[in-house]
Amino acid sequence: MATKPRKQTVQQKRNTMRTWLMILGCLVVSSGLMGAKGGRAGCIGYTIQQCKPGETQACFSGFVRNRNVGTCKDGTQTCEDNATWGPCSGDVLPKDSDDCSGEDRNCDGVAEGQNTKEVCNGKDDNCNGQVDDGADICPTGQTCEGISGCKAGGGTGSTVVAKGAFQAGDHPTSGEGRVVQEGDKYFVELSDDFKTDTGPDLHIYLVEDAQGKVTDSNFLDVGKLASITGKAKVEFSLPSGKSVTDYKSIVIWCEPFRVVFGFASLY
Repeated sequence: MATKPRKQTVQQKRNTMRTWLMILGCLVVSSGLMGAKGGRAGCIGYTIQQCKPGETQACFSGFVRNRNVGTCKDGTQTCEDNATWGPCSGDVLPKDSDDCSGEDRNCDGVAEGQNTKEVCNGKDDNCNGQVDDGADICPTGQTCEGISGCKAGGGTGSTVVAKGAFQAGDHPTSGEGRVVQEGDKYFVELSDDFKTDTGPDLHIYLVEDAQGKVTDSNFLDVGKLASITGKAKVEFSLPSGKSVTDYKSIVIWCEPFRVVFGFASLY
């Protein structure tokens, strides 16, 4: 029974086409067609065969500037039966973003945690456990809006550490919630268009779960919700040993019935 030929990848097809074009060029040179001059022996010795089946070589499928920098490492590719190089496998590519691991995971030549200057970008650049902290990261009269950068308005030293859009829990809830730092003080802010349902003894929680799931020990009670509509700003203090980045959502919590009216996942 005949063996069904293995389907080539796009890269393998390109390599095969390149090989045949090289062979055609050699034949033109060796035959003297189109005014070309050259020797057949030199043509045959050029490279009709790109590699020997079974041999291997180091490879990297990312940008050359990242190759073998930081945690980025070469992989291996193998010469296949059609004498072309197969896909690169096992290479370690840059991560999308830095962290505070002490390793250069984005392969830019700087280990995470060594960027000592904090900038307004939604990241903890100086690895002190706080995102976009410091009163001097934006010009006077501008507010840090995380990944959106510095924006006009907000006054001096006001930094949006994290924010998110509210979505319904057990009740319809909408608007935006923000965690804001002003100097050494922290606040939870609700936007002008914030709205939730009427309920008994509603509180604003900061919760460590991004989907607003509240347990006995994963939340900080910021304070009572004064109004179910409109703008609000409530100051809070961080518990000992906690960082503001430990909290992943803002939750509107009903104390008597222990239910989530709505939550905003922070980013």
